[in-house]
Amino acid sequence: MDYKKNFKKQIKHYFLLKEIEKNIFLSFDENSNKICTIKVIQKNIEKNKLLQLRKEVDDFIKLQNNNLLNLISFEASSNNIYLIYEYCNGGNLKDFLNFYKANINSQLNKKLAQNIILQIIIGLEFLHKNKKIHGLLALENIFINFDKNENTANNGIIPEKNNISKELLDGPFTIKINNVIYQDDKNEMMKDINIIKNISPELAKDIKENENDYNNLTYESDIWSLGCIIYELIIGESAFNGESIEEIIDKIILGKYHLPIEISKNIDIISFINDLLQYFPKKRFNFDKIKEHNFLKKEPEEFFKIDNIENTIIKTIEINSKDCENILWALLALKKTNKDISHTNMIQKNDEINIINENKEINDNINASDENLEKTENLNIGEINKINIKEEDNKNEKEIINKNKINEDNTKEKTISAKKENKVKKQGQLKSKKNTKNNNNFEDQFEIINKYEEKKDDKKTENVESSYIEI
Repeated sequence: MDYKKNFKKQIKHYFLLKEIEKNIFLSFDENSNKICTIKVIQKNIEKNKLLQLRKEVDDFIKLQNNNLLNLISFEASSNNIYLIYEYCNGGNLKDFLNFYKANINSQLNKKLAQNIILQIIIGLEFLHKNKKIHGLLALENIFINFDKNENTANNGIIPEKNNISKELLDGPFTIKINNVIYQDDKNEMMKDINIIKNISPELAKDIKENENDYNNLTYESDIWSLGCIIYELIIGESAFNGESIEEIIDKIILGKYHLPIEISKNIDIISFINDLLQYFPKKRFNFDKIKEHNFLKKEPEEFFKIDNIENTIIKTIEINSKDCENILWALLALKKTNKDISHTNMIQKNDEINIINENKEINDNINASDENLEKTENLNIGEINKINIKEEDNKNEKEIINKNKINEDNTKEKTISAKKENKVKKQGQLKSKKNTKNNNNFEDQFEIINKYEEKKDDKKTENVESSYIEI
């Protein structure tokens, strides 16, 4: 394709072909034969801002990483400054996620999500190690490049919002965080509702109080934004939604978000989100802890889960980011609620079974009574008389047995009382002998008895203590 015939503007060996966003052009580098992106910044700004921009550009060029949208070069004319940076053929992650949900699945595949999230973490950690705070992390500012399609002129122009095919998803891809954002851009982007959804509570308070210096824009605020991005990639929507920026800011300051039940049963996923979305900055995970989390270390099928909560009537659980233990209590309550529902269902089933069994037993008894009645009616008078005589004989035998038993009991009682009397006499004789002993002997015996009783008490205490431990 001859790009020299289809361009809007030329800056040295760069051809600006098509404006894809305000002041951002899809471009072609004649020297490298590659597609690139060029941002146009007008020079009619204050001198101090121009100097600040030049410093930021120098920093951008030094920060080269595979997971950053790298600044390649810059050019200047009498009216404009041109920032030349990499082009990504897969568009931004927001467009990619919408495409995926619409065409492939309702939620992002967990293995695919792991891969994307890990690359975002690598890029963000690189920035922090180089003492750079991003401050504006959002799916709209993170791009995907499908590595099978090299961004050269030979492949033709790849549309900025291309129709991603399923084959591309099976191939290798690279995630790149847009780091080419200077201060004026930040001020403008803070008015974007999609950016605001991901800002930290401390930054939301700054905006609420009309503080434009963003003193609370810290490394920890980037970690909160990372948590919001991970939430959106996995759940499919933002953690803090609203019709206006003001409504969203109020929700973020409140610090409460919701998790759907199908995600809530997956402990490794929700604990990962919870470790990042901690209301108080110092409680948020650092990169060492983030990279060691089970969510990144395990295969998705190995994630720890809570079973048997699918049928609960509760659809979401509320998480209070101000209380790091809140999520555990919420899960326990959820599990208990589900158990109570299951228990109630079980009781109802058991009651139904018992009623059926009782009805069956009553019917069986009625049938048995009917059968006995029929048998009795079928007996002739002679047989009835025989039965009556036999019952009378049995009654006489029982009376004789009872009389003999009463006589035996009386004899036993007399024998026992005689034995008791003899025992009392012997005890009286022993007591009189003991009283004849001298006082010294009595004191010795009293001391022995005391020692014995103390040992006995100690033994009881030991038994009590041991039984307590066992409990």
